Formats: sequence, structure tokens, C-alpha cells
Amino acid sequence: LAPLRERLDELPLLAYAFLDDRDPGLSTSRFGIEPDAIQALREYDWPGNLPELRRVLVAARADCRDGLIRAGDLPASIRGASGAAYTPPPVAPSATPLDLWLTQLERKLIEQALHRARQNKSRAAELLGISRPRLYRRIKELNMPDEPEPPDVNGD
Repeated sequence: LAPLRERLDELPLLAYAFLDDRDPGLSTSRFGIEPDAIQALREYDWPGNLPELRRVLVAARADCRDGLIRAGDLPASIRGASGAAYTPPPVAPSATPLDLWLTQLERKLIEQALHRARQNKSRAAELLGISRPRLYRRIKELNMPDEPEPPDVNGD
């Protein structure tokens, strides 16, 4: 027997057969399938063949509201084969490249550390967890102004 993905023309008949195969305890009303659901079923690859089709349809039958299975009643993994129903929304590209973001962040962190250390570069380097020569190098590479340390107003 060929895999289901090679017998897609039989899929609607198989789907209706599974829907009419009533489990004990279910209502005796008949179920139907909308064309959009059939299309979603046809576009799926069916690695689990007939057992997977049966599981999908039994679950959809239990979830449908009025006895008519629509594409929305199918699992997202099945609907995903048909495109936008499962495809995550596109991520908008960042307006600012990562390197620029990192440079801006580094500049801001250095400025904050220098402010907290009252422009004392040895203390700012300590606050940042880097060496003093590295701080001097980054200040130069970032073209930051080299501000002198403010005079101590308390005379300490």
C-alpha cells in the first residue's frame, strides 16, 4: 500500500470514512469537512500515514462546533503546511545594526561609571570590571572627551 502522501486523491474519501467511524458514546450525527480543511489536509506530508490522519480527524471532530470541520479545527501543525496559518510573523529588521547598539551601550556604561567615580578613571575601571589601560583605550576608540577630574570641593 502506497503512503498517504502518494494517494492524496483518496484523502477526502478516507477522511469521510474516519469521520463516519463513530466511537461508542459519540452522537450519531454526521460530520462534514469544509473545502479549506480538505485543502490543508492535502498540503500536509503525512509522515504518520493513515493512523495520523485518523488521529487528526478524531481530534478535529471532537473540537468542531457544528459538525462541520474547518481548517481552523485542524491542529496547527497540519494547517502550517498551507502557509500563513502556522508561519510565525516576520521579524522586522532592526533599524540599528548590532555593532552600533553595542557601541552605544558601551559608551553609556563608561559615561555612567565615570560619573559615579567623579571622573576618576581608576575607580571607573574598577566599577566596570576592566583594567585602567583598557578603559583608556575604549575611551579613545569611542572618541569620548577626556574630561579632567573635578576638584574636590570638600578639600579631602
